[in-house]
Amino acid sequence: SVEGQNRMLLTRERVVALSRLNRYCGWTTRPFSVLEHSVIGAKLTPNRTLQKAFLLHDFEESAFGDIISPVKHKYMVPQYHIDVEEWVRNLAVETKVPYSAIDGEQVHHLDRVMLVAEKATIYAGLNRMTGDGTLVLKAEVPNGGEALVEWAKYMIESQAYAGENAITAFWQMWGGE
Repeated sequence: SVEGQNRMLLTRERVVALSRLNRYCGWTTRPFSVLEHSVIGAKLTPNRTLQKAFLLHDFEESAFGDIISPVKHKYMVPQYHIDVEEWVRNLAVETKVPYSAIDGEQVHHLDRVMLVAEKATIYAGLNRMTGDGTLVLKAEVPNGGEALVEWAKYMIESQAYAGENAITAFWQMWGGE
């Protein structure tokens, strides 16, 4: 059983933690939080279910930390992936946002859009992580994503959702506070 099975997972404390947790293990040109990423990505769609799913798609990082995908795939043991999935499933039940939406293709599409936008604006290089250049972050514009990438780049560069602004935006989009 993973942490959070019998307690609330969607809390103000976790949202604040995500606003302080930097993406890409800190390899960014400025502080760029998991929450800022999630808020901007959620704003790329008018679909409320998809917005909520994107707001939650990295929420487990409030418990497990932000581990970049190349590291997850190369170094994390199977139990890590099992525990993360269980945690996210519990979050889905608690929030009534379908797990299939949180871990679905539409969220993955928006995440790829954000990756391309982030690499073009705030990313400072992942190959330094191992020193041998074996970890490469692939960032290709997904089909039909060009306009979304440009909009996301603009929002990242504007810093409109940096810091405390990301917390406020999260709760406004969620429908609380």
